[in-house]
Amino acid sequence: MINFRYHVVSIVAVFLALALGLILGGSLLNQAAFEDLSRRVQDLNEEAEENHEQINELTQAQQYRDSVIRELTPTMVDGTLTGHTTVIVSLPGADNDTVGAMRSVIEEAGGQVSGTVRLSDAWSDPNGDDAFTGPLDTLGLADLAVDGQDDPTAQQRAAQALADAVTGEAADPAAGPADGSAGEASAAPSDAPPGSTDTADPQDGPEQTDGATGTDGTAATGPAPADVLEAFADADLVDIDGDPAAGADTVYVAVPPRGADDSDEAVEQAATAHQGWINLAAAVDSDASATVLAGPASAALERGFLKAVRDDGDWSNSYSTVDSADTPAGQVAAVYTLAAELGGAESGHYGVDDTDGPLPRIPEGIEQ
Repeated sequence: MINFRYHVVSIVAVFLALALGLILGGSLLNQAAFEDLSRRVQDLNEEAEENHEQINELTQAQQYRDSVIRELTPTMVDGTLTGHTTVIVSLPGADNDTVGAMRSVIEEAGGQVSGTVRLSDAWSDPNGDDAFTGPLDTLGLADLAVDGQDDPTAQQRAAQALADAVTGEAADPAAGPADGSAGEASAAPSDAPPGSTDTADPQDGPEQTDGATGTDGTAATGPAPADVLEAFADADLVDIDGDPAAGADTVYVAVPPRGADDSDEAVEQAATAHQGWINLAAAVDSDASATVLAGPASAALERGFLKAVRDDGDWSNSYSTVDSADTPAGQVAAVYTLAAELGGAESGHYGVDDTDGPLPRIPEGIEQ
C-alpha cells in the first residue's frame, strides 16, 4: 500500500512539475511572442504610413499633370474636328462624367456633338433577339441587311439600324451593300466584325443618306432616323440625349471599366457582352468616316472590352481604341484618333497599355 501511494505521489508530483514548467515556459514564450508580434505590427504600420505618403505624392503629381493638360487641351485640339459632327454611343456601364468631359473636348476641337445614345443591358446579349424583334418589326426592318453578315441576328440588324440612324442614314430594309456583296469584309463569319472602313470615302456606306431622299434623289423607303431612335427608346433599348438623329460623320463609343468579378461565370458573361458590343461597333464603323472606342485604363486589362478588341486580330485591325479616356490626356488622344482617321489614317491603339503610343501622329493643320 505504501509502495502504491509512493507511486501515486510520484506521478502527481511529475505532472505538477510538468504543469508548472508549461505555465512558466508558456509565460516566457508568450511574452517573447507578444514582443515579436508588437515589433511586426509597428514595422507594418510604419511601412503603411510610408506607402500612404507615396500614394499621396503620386496622386498630387497626377492631379497636377491632369490640370496642366486640361488647361492646354483647347490649344492642343483646336481645329482638329472643325466641320465635323460626332455622336456619342455609350455602352452599358460607361461613366457619365467621362462622357460629359469628352463632349466638352470635342466641342473645344471645333466639332459639334449631335447627341448621346446610352445603350441598355440588352445590347450585352448578342443572342437576345427577343428584345430587338419587336421594334424591328414595328419599323419594317426585320430583314434589314447588315454589312459583312449573310444571316444576321436580330441584334445585329438592330445595331445596323441604330448606326444608320445616328449617322443620318435611312435604313432601307430592301437594300444590301451597293456592290451587291455581303460588305467590305468578304466571307466574314456571322460572329466576326466587318473590315475597317476608316479609310473609306465619307460618301461610302449605305446607299441612302437621309430619312427622306437617297443619293439618287429618290425617296428613301426606310424609316426616318428619328423614328428608329424613338422605337428603340420606347422598347427601353436606348436613352437619348440631344438630337442624335440629326446625323454625324464621326462616332465616339464610350466603353465601361472592366468588372471587378473575376469568377469563371463573370469572365464568360464579359466575353458574351463583348460580342454584342462589337456588333454595334462594326455597324457604326461601317457607316461613319471615323470611329474610336475609348474607356478607362481598366478596360484595357483582362476582362475589359478594349483588351478584347486589341487581342483579337480581326477586331484589332478594324477599330481604333484609346484607354485612359477618363483623363485629360486620354480625351486629347481620342480627339486626335478621330481626326487621324478623318485624314485617312489606319486604325490604331493608344494609351498606357501595350499600344501604338500615347496618341496618334498629330494631324496636319494643327498649329503647335
